[in-house]
Amino acid sequence: MSPTAGATVRQSYALYAYASDNVGVTSVEYLLDGVLLGTASQPFPTSGPTYYSLTWNSTSAANGAHTVTAQARDAAGFVTSASASVTLDNDYTPPTVALTAPTEGSVLAGIVTVTADATDNVGVTQVTFYRGSTVLGTDTTAPYSVTWDTLGTANASYTLTSKAFDPTGNATTSAGVSVTVSNAGAGGPLVNGGFEGSSSPWALFGQAAWFANGTLPHGGNGYVELGRINSATSSIEQLITVPASAPSLSFWMYITTTETTTSVQNDQLFVEVLTSSGTLLGTLATYSNLNRGTQYSLRSFSLSAYAGQLVRLRFRTTMNGSLATTFRLDDVAVQ
Repeated sequence: MSPTAGATVRQSYALYAYASDNVGVTSVEYLLDGVLLGTASQPFPTSGPTYYSLTWNSTSAANGAHTVTAQARDAAGFVTSASASVTLDNDYTPPTVALTAPTEGSVLAGIVTVTADATDNVGVTQVTFYRGSTVLGTDTTAPYSVTWDTLGTANASYTLTSKAFDPTGNATTSAGVSVTVSNAGAGGPLVNGGFEGSSSPWALFGQAAWFANGTLPHGGNGYVELGRINSATSSIEQLITVPASAPSLSFWMYITTTETTTSVQNDQLFVEVLTSSGTLLGTLATYSNLNRGTQYSLRSFSLSAYAGQLVRLRFRTTMNGSLATTFRLDDVAVQ
């Protein structure tokens, strides 16, 4: 039978015993310290030497020394038993976990990193992060963190928690942390299209760079640059509500490049409209190193297909591994 004498048993355990009879075995009962755990009546395999198996959740018993007994019954009511002394060694200690960032009362915008500390006497297998009941993500290695793009979340107050698990399945949920999402321009008109004072509320990703007092603004002092670095990606985006009546997008762009080709689009910029959750709705235009110029030029597009909708407006670049192209943007407007 299994377990054998002296075995250490943990978690879910498959008890089994080989049993035979000149007439036939009707069942095998399994007992722990004389108390019935369950009965197995189906032999495996159905011919030849057969065994009777029962899955036992050993966490239902206290750790320490116990006796497991298998007793076989035949059709005549005869019973034969075998026993083994075993030791239960289950982990009943749950992990400890606490959110470390953001802190209580934080006002959040753009891309936020949510972090937690978690420990366990055996080990932490994963930490899952929640906004209310919504899963933000899961991390399986310390330090535990996920990225939360608040642009896809309505401006409001939320409670963040984290839940840590250990190999046994023990779990602990952290104390909640109350935060407020406040993305300027979220759910309203486009804000700070001239990039003056800061890049907020635009969210910048990858190699996108904001210049407060650069040498090449179209108007004012601020502007952004996308591309710039070989084999890199970059983007900027803002969550807006498109006006309901004859909406349009306009922006000024100045493209410079060290590419020498006059026929191949090695580096590209895409003007895109996405849902608030990040699904691409459409691409308004594509530009490349072939559109290089010596000064800013005005670009305009209709947004009628998205009138009245809550969307993300995104400028995104891809770069190949040869020479670099810089896409400068300024004075973006939606009206």
